[in-house]
Amino acid sequence: MAERSAGLSIPSPEPGTMSRRPTDRPSDRPSDRPTAGIALLDVLVALAILSTAGLALTAVLRQAVQAQGALHASEATMDAADRVLAALTLLGRDDLDHRLGRHEIGEFLSDIQRPERGLYRIALSKASAPERALLVTVVYRSDGRPQ
Repeated sequence: MAERSAGLSIPSPEPGTMSRRPTDRPSDRPSDRPTAGIALLDVLVALAILSTAGLALTAVLRQAVQAQGALHASEATMDAADRVLAALTLLGRDDLDHRLGRHEIGEFLSDIQRPERGLYRIALSKASAPERALLVTVVYRSDGRPQ
């Protein structure tokens, strides 16, 4: 009471700022721990998943671009082989007889055979892979003699 007489007044604490009782201390239970560390861990896991998915998508796109380039090159080769085969099928009997066997025509290897009289088998393959035929056709040329 001596303090009041000196003119000092002690303010009373507000209800929300009262000191905690010993029973109000935070416990060590996992559900009561701060979640800042768990949130950070969740963010790191999410970033790891996202980066893995991004790398997988990048790899798939790279393979798709490579496949498209290979397909374009293969298509160009087949177009060129088709033009050469069309030119060979327009040849007459005498010209085909002169070209019997294997002959190189640019990047292609032509294999002309005569399995029967009047029939000619024309096969085209790449010169770099002669065992794999790209296009094959059979044409008939009559010899002009009556049978």
